[in-house]
Amino acid sequence: MSDHRDSKFEIFLSYSRKDNAVPDNAPAGTRGRVTALRDHILQDHRRFSTEPLRIFFDTCPEDGIKAMDDWRHRILGGLQSSKILLVCLSPNYFASPYCRWEWEEYCRRQVHRLMGSDSVATVYFVEVPGSNEQQNARRLDELLRGNFTDIRPWFPNRSRALQEDDVQRRMAALGDSLWERLQRARRAEAVPGNLRWQNPHFVGRREKPRKLHEQLGKGTIGVVSAVLGLGGQGKTELAVAYAHAWADCYPAGLWSLAAEGKTELLPLIGNLAWERALGFTPSEAEKNDPALLGRGVLAELRWRCLVRRMGTPARPDPDSHEPWSKDENTDGQECPSYNRAVLILLDNVSKPALLGPAQLATLPGGMGASWLRIVATTRLDLREQKDRLAILPVDALDEETALSLVRDHQPPRDAQGRIVADLSQGEPKFASPVEEAAAREIVRALGGFTLAVEQVALYLGLHPEVSPSAFLATLRERGLPLTDTLPDRDPEVAAQMLTQSKQLGLILDATLARLDAGARTALQFASLLPADRVPWPWLRALTVARHPELGKSDDLGAHPWLAIQRRLTGLRLLTSGDQPEIARIHRLVAAHLRSRVCDNVYEQAIDDYLFQRGAAVAQMPDAPEPWELDALLVVLTLKIGHESPLTDQHRMLALATLDVSERVKTYRTLPVAISLLTPTHAYLQRLAESDPANAAWQRDLSVSHYKLALFARQSGDDTGFKNELRECFFVLDRM
Repeated sequence: MSDHRDSKFEIFLSYSRKDNAVPDNAPAGTRGRVTALRDHILQDHRRFSTEPLRIFFDTCPEDGIKAMDDWRHRILGGLQSSKILLVCLSPNYFASPYCRWEWEEYCRRQVHRLMGSDSVATVYFVEVPGSNEQQNARRLDELLRGNFTDIRPWFPNRSRALQEDDVQRRMAALGDSLWERLQRARRAEAVPGNLRWQNPHFVGRREKPRKLHEQLGKGTIGVVSAVLGLGGQGKTELAVAYAHAWADCYPAGLWSLAAEGKTELLPLIGNLAWERALGFTPSEAEKNDPALLGRGVLAELRWRCLVRRMGTPARPDPDSHEPWSKDENTDGQECPSYNRAVLILLDNVSKPALLGPAQLATLPGGMGASWLRIVATTRLDLREQKDRLAILPVDALDEETALSLVRDHQPPRDAQGRIVADLSQGEPKFASPVEEAAAREIVRALGGFTLAVEQVALYLGLHPEVSPSAFLATLRERGLPLTDTLPDRDPEVAAQMLTQSKQLGLILDATLARLDAGARTALQFASLLPADRVPWPWLRALTVARHPELGKSDDLGAHPWLAIQRRLTGLRLLTSGDQPEIARIHRLVAAHLRSRVCDNVYEQAIDDYLFQRGAAVAQMPDAPEPWELDALLVVLTLKIGHESPLTDQHRMLALATLDVSERVKTYRTLPVAISLLTPTHAYLQRLAESDPANAAWQRDLSVSHYKLALFARQSGDDTGFKNELRECFFVLDRM
């Protein structure tokens, strides 16, 4: 057996062991056919490079495999860490259950590859139709969908065929193809951006990412949409998985933007200007014009695309339409070498106007630029715009995929279903067929509701002492609603949403019951913050304030807060955001947690902390951390609005917003600072009008007028400057 100690492989060689057998009467030193193929690939590589080419080549004969579990564990590591699957087709390949398992397992996780579907290479060295297995026709079509190396006429001559000139040319072409694919995989690993890493357990839905890629290549915006608005089905996970799987097609970066509540595309894209990974320095004109800033970011991204293709061309002028008008059309290839595109993910679009005709017209070429590709996730029904948008509905997981997700989280077990002492051995599996049947009943009851299935998988995986059958019994006792009791899925959207909410609530309650007080407190605070903008440092400070013992390391240096953070992310109750300091919480999870709060003590603590952080950021001698300034912008905007109650608590937040607006003006843009200050000013005006005798409230209003006057003057609005300054003096005169 080959040495598999290195956890990273470039190529996984998938073949039938029978095709590598050496006849008993063969001359001494005769190599098996597949061994000769492997050696030839290594020799071809060595002609051009001294870098090692690591090939996972398992030489254990099938009749020597005593335990399927042991074999699967060994193979799984190679499949998961290899960049390319090299398939050696033959009748024996299709007849082998081991080969079938390798192929199906690789395809199931293919979305994690760095090149999408192009991570499969094929050597076609035996006439497959001779196997008379018509049921393999579909698999054959999948395997041969791309280019393949055909050496069938020479295969009967065994390894000696590799000496023939024609075969040598074909094998050289194979070497070139493998090298090009490996280069693409390495380039994909270096793609910049702010997009978070995908869930390593994302499975199934193989065709949807491919379909999304095909639609993007046609110049349309890809919209990953929940079926009929049902949440928790994995829209964002699918979009993120697609982006990483086809990363090589986007050398200018994979970029993510929170789109909730946004109605204009260019100002939203302009937010990428503050991403460190982009390294973009806006001009003063761009800082004062959100639309111009968005055009500047797009010009920068297109320039980066051109660098990949042409070297170092002159930077395009964002004020001119020149950069957009000469864009070439896509050449029809699925993913050409050095493709010059950039991908932008608009996550959770909640306003139809953002993807409406007027906004799409503001993009380069009216969204006709081949270098710019956009994917949006949404719960909106945008089917009326299907002529401009490529709608990709995401519905429930099928039963087998949902079951495999639960199985993947199970602990490694031996053939008898016992958890192995050495967790590096064995294969994730259920303890018995009875427990697998119980797990199937759970996912069937959940109707493939992705979020709930994932939570079940994590709960059972982290608590192996709880069997699926026991968990199922508990859920039934608590009234687990069944999705298949609904008469018709489509007309009963409200009923389905209610059912899913109850299902998720039961499962989350089981998980929450096993968390310690500190972890539950952190989650409760997270549920009251914007779902896509949950700062870890804030959670830590808020949680430690209620549980001081969590702020102290033990004698060995272990910090209890890190254990909480690991626990919450391990359960995927909180997931990674687009910045290391930022976490995300699913909206359905947050809604369930908020429904369990009976008082506003958590809300009060957050408001007090926001006031402290706002004052601290305003007084910093240096630039604030970008993540914190962004978080304050989002949270304060939500906190201070036209419906905010007239209380001292909200007044303090409004004052913090006044201070933060100065930092926003300096380190973001003047228009963003004005957009933050405007609703705050309206709130302070309401507050002052409610009690004209309150001198403090009148003073606050005068300060707000003065800041608006300064901002108006800096934006060139002389009339606005004079009006706001006059109002400031008028308020002061009344005091």
